[in-house]
Amino acid sequence: MTTPNRLDDILTDDRIARMRGAVMAEVGADLDRVRRSRRHRTIGISAAAAVAVVAVGGGVLVGTQGSQTSSSAPEAARGAAPTQYAGTPTRTAEPTPTRAGPAAAAAPTTAPNGTPTAPSTPAPIQNNRQVITTGSVSVTNADPAAVARELAAAAERLGGRVDARTESGGDDARASLTLRVPNDKVNELVEKVGGLGEVGTVRLEHEDVTGTVVDLDARIRATQVSVDRLTAILARADTTAEVIAAESALTTRQQELETLQSRRASIGDQVSLSTVTVTVTKPTVTVDRSGFTGGLQDGWDALLGAGRWLLVITGAVLPWAAVLLVLYGVYRGVRHFRRRS
Repeated sequence: MTTPNRLDDILTDDRIARMRGAVMAEVGADLDRVRRSRRHRTIGISAAAAVAVVAVGGGVLVGTQGSQTSSSAPEAARGAAPTQYAGTPTRTAEPTPTRAGPAAAAAPTTAPNGTPTAPSTPAPIQNNRQVITTGSVSVTNADPAAVARELAAAAERLGGRVDARTESGGDDARASLTLRVPNDKVNELVEKVGGLGEVGTVRLEHEDVTGTVVDLDARIRATQVSVDRLTAILARADTTAEVIAAESALTTRQQELETLQSRRASIGDQVSLSTVTVTVTKPTVTVDRSGFTGGLQDGWDALLGAGRWLLVITGAVLPWAAVLLVLYGVYRGVRHFRRRS
């Protein structure tokens, strides 16, 4: 007679399944309790934050007598705790330091008697525009060379320089100068030119290149970062192929960076020093030829002009006359020879 196996009788498949279901039910109940506990903590923290917001907003309303309610609400909202979701660990909200911004600077102050006073005038915003100024001025003077020397000295006194200078003498004496002066000294230079003779025309043009300068600065920074990264990659390269690829990319980026820097420097030079071209000529002399004397002078000038034209025509015809004379002599000689024969 055999003895039955008690382990097989106790640990059957159904028994094991029921035990597993009981364990999983207990684990699920524990998880539900943890979730409910976290959810309750989250709701409590949110409620405390809302109470704090209401308390701070009410204090600000009482302190400023309702004048700065809209500016107090964002400051109180910044001190609120972040939203906690179910299943995430709870974090204690740290106090946000208060910063004095433009709204705080413009807030009205309260007098001792409780009457609010007018806000102080905010500081003006600095003008950071980048402007290129170019212009040209024409002036007449009996001595263009002297005016050119005076203008060159004036440009150097104003902190500028002379980029180009040409002079010619004679009856049609003239001088031309290309002056570079600081942007805020252009009007002073034009006034100086006006004091050296009779000004004919003045033209000044202003080109705002602020957007171009900002774009170039951003591209230069981005290209510089790329160059630095490629340099680091080249330093870590192990194989010949990696070195060649990194050097090729680095060379291209460096050329692009140098081009951008050169263009930025050129625009900066044009912004810092304006370009003004000054042309100096001698005044035109007009002669009054009215009356008998004027008519006689006009007739004499016409006669001289006609004589000059006759001389020109004679000089142009003489070579042809000489050729015709030679041909006529040949013709006469041939006829004389035939007649004798």
